[in-house]
Amino acid sequence: MRKILVTIIALLFCSISFSQVKNTLDNYETVYKDSNVTFRKVDKNTWLGSGNVMSSESMYLIEGKKRAILIDAGTTIPNLHEVVAKITAKPVTLVLTHVHPDHAGAVNCFGEVWISPGDTVNMPEFMPDYGGKVNYLTDGQKFKLGGRTIEAFFTPGHTPGSVTFLETGTDRGFCGDAFGTGSGKIQKFKLKDIGLQMLKEQGVEVI
Repeated sequence: MRKILVTIIALLFCSISFSQVKNTLDNYETVYKDSNVTFRKVDKNTWLGSGNVMSSESMYLIEGKKRAILIDAGTTIPNLHEVVAKITAKPVTLVLTHVHPDHAGAVNCFGEVWISPGDTVNMPEFMPDYGGKVNYLTDGQKFKLGGRTIEAFFTPGHTPGSVTFLETGTDRGFCGDAFGTGSGKIQKFKLKDIGLQMLKEQGVEVI
């Protein structure tokens, strides 16, 4: 029951209860641009990447004091690892919202990737040539970056292994195609009081 409630709440974050977007692409400072991808600065330690192949597919680079995490890998970006290294000097962990080619296209730039085990059924079609290490996420897994924590929640639907990533203690969520990619928007969420109460009643700590 607890797992079901957490999944429902994560879905609410990405569909029903988001209130307003923080900014649009034009409001962000461009920090890197080439023919394949553009990265824009959202705040001091967060960047939004937009690929140039399939509807400006989105990537999110989130930096903590010790590590950084890259959510999704676009479509055709042959030097994505080098681009990311120009933006952050921290070691980068690649995680995928799902393995569709507009989100895992540049996965071969990285020697290691994290995905939901639910998307293993799609790997032969969409990641057939990946030779790196595949790690499998657990529902509720936390990535501690140093001062920032990114939490993974399984939200199957778009694919069997779709994942929503939430930043602990903030109103930010990163959802891949849960409500469409390419929007160039960092979503700002508010969890309804009823949802909070449901979690509390089930003994889930609400941060």
